[in-house]
Amino acid sequence: MVHVWGRDLAKARRFAESLSTAGFEAHAHRDASRAVREADIVCMTTSSEVPVLFGEWLPRGVHVNAVGASVAHELRNALAV
Repeated sequence: MVHVWGRDLAKARRFAESLSTAGFEAHAHRDASRAVREADIVCMTTSSEVPVLFGEWLPRGVHVNAVGASVAHELRNALAV
């Protein structure tokens, strides 16, 4: 299952629908914490200047892939190790 979250729910839904069309089971979430709470892998692509992902949301052993402009302040202390 692919869980999708984005600041724009409509865009997240369209992306999830495109994944479904390609044969993946996908669901868009209104809340980022719900999208990642059972994840094995999280791929974060953001240029946000405020945290968008918090360590307490993630299961133990999850792999976080921070892509592009992601920097430590976006990952919050509990996650950035």
